[in-house]
Formats: sequence, C-alpha cells, structure tokens
Amino acid sequence: MYLRTFVDHLMSELETRLLASEPRYIAQHLLPTTAVDIIHEVGEILQAYQEELSVTRDKFLSEIRRWRTEWTGQGNPKADLQRL
Repeated sequence: MYLRTFVDHLMSELETRLLASEPRYIAQHLLPTTAVDIIHEVGEILQAYQEELSVTRDKFLSEIRRWRTEWTGQGNPKADLQRL
C-alpha cells in the first residue's frame, strides 16, 4: 500500500523535475559530447542564464567556438605541446 504511493510520488517527481522542458536543463548541451553539434541552442542557453553570466552575446559565442575547437581537436598542436 505505502510502496505504491511512494512509487507514484517518485515517478511524478521524476517526470516534473527531469522530463519537463525547462530552461535550466538546457546547459547540458554545453557538455563536450554534445557541444560540438549545438547551433541553435546557444542563444537559448545564453537567454536562460543571462542573469548569472556577465558576458555579451558575442563573447559567449566566441567562448563556445573556442571550446568547440578544443573538444574536436582542431586546435594548434604545436601550441598545445608548448603548454605541456
């Protein structure tokens, strides 16, 4: 009896907190495995976190491009070796 109620509540909370499309979860697109492919989500991410970020749109996009280059291995290998 109590187990069923608990499971119903748990499923409801998981659906509300994890499956609902909320702006706070859009930052997961910045993870290295997905950031390489994002195009349209960058504007949405910036809009969702504008209050916490103290950067302009241009600076944010520039930072995304730099990280994208780093994660795809398209950086400058010579400069990378000198950093070591």
